[in-house]
Amino acid sequence: MAATESSRSRAALPAHSIDALRSTAQLFITPLVGMAFKRFVQVGRLCLISYGEHADKLCVVVDILDQGHVVVDAPAESSVPRHVINVKRLKLTDIVVKMPRACKTKTVRKALEAQQAVQRFQESSWGKKLSRQRVRAQLTDFDRFRVMIARKRRSQLIGRELRRLRSEARVSTS
Repeated sequence: MAATESSRSRAALPAHSIDALRSTAQLFITPLVGMAFKRFVQVGRLCLISYGEHADKLCVVVDILDQGHVVVDAPAESSVPRHVINVKRLKLTDIVVKMPRACKTKTVRKALEAQQAVQRFQESSWGKKLSRQRVRAQLTDFDRFRVMIARKRRSQLIGRELRRLRSEARVSTS
């Protein structure tokens, strides 16, 4: 009885829904054009440490130990020693440095300098955002006060200009 009901319901489908079913089936048949996820844990991947004593510092994956742990090393200016870290404590960037697996610190630093990985990260929107956050975190109370006054002045100037433009628009329409 259930088989006849399902065959009836299929036969009762309008033509446009059958076409929709065919087009969705075609999606599963055709191969995917590109992969959605591109940041893999791999040797040479530039990462940002997100937790622990070295939080918000850059490092590079030097070796992969197991599914959850990697050995990282850092550029000279980062002061992160070579150590084992959990992958969950890393934020992967888009930048990959070409270097051999398990190479020495000296080789890592040469590869980073040659490929300008740190500079590329600092020029990215993520790097600029981090530098802005660091600057704001180092502001004193008086600096924050000066920023507040500057924002008020800017807002006043924008408001004045907006009122002037509105009044000109009213005059021109009447």
